[in-house]
Parts: sequence; structure tokens; C-alpha cells
Amino acid sequence: MPRPRSRRGCGIPGSGRRQAAVNIHMYSIGDRRAVTQTVDWVRLYTGLPVISNEFGTYPQSDEAQIVDTGEGIVSSGLDGLVLYTLGGSGGEPLVNLDGSLTAAGQAWADFIGGLV
Repeated sequence: MPRPRSRRGCGIPGSGRRQAAVNIHMYSIGDRRAVTQTVDWVRLYTGLPVISNEFGTYPQSDEAQIVDTGEGIVSSGLDGLVLYTLGGSGGEPLVNLDGSLTAAGQAWADFIGGLV
């Protein structure tokens, strides 16, 4: 695959405005490499910061896969992240209806707590 040219400061067609960042939605099954490659490629292609306001894990993800995904997020240098807690689009919910954490929610909480 040919390497894309950087499009630093690409704009919104016809608007005359520049984008501040590129937002991606991503669901992972514990593949740190997929996360880093996706973020690296989007940065290379656009020259813009990369954020995700919908990042989730699939129901079959176990704690080790969640940790691997989290490590991929950290090593990718993603500029902003919102974990998707509701479990839509086939993703694993992080919070039960009573507000308690699911197993996946607890795994994410433990991973994030270990970063500080």
C-alpha cells in the first residue's frame, strides 16, 4: 500500500474552516497493534491530533485483552479518549443498570487506576 501524503491542516470541504482534530470510533478485542497502527495512520494521513469519543471493547474481551487494548491506547499517544460505557454497536457495557461496574468496567477502572 502506498504511503499517504500528509494533509496537514486539512479542512472541511467547502467550509473554509480547518479541523482541529480527527475523531475515530473504535472497538477492540485486545489488539494493541491495531490501536497504534490506526492512530499512527490517521495522524500521518491528516497531520492532525487524533481523538476518540467512542472507544469500546467487545463482549468476548477478557481482562488481559482490555489491558492490552489500554496499553495500545497509551502507547499510541491518542490525544483524547472517551470510553463508550453503554455497550451499543456490539460493544461490552462497562456499567450495569444499577450503576455498578461490569467485569469489563472493573478491568478498565483497574487499568486506568494503575496509570496514576
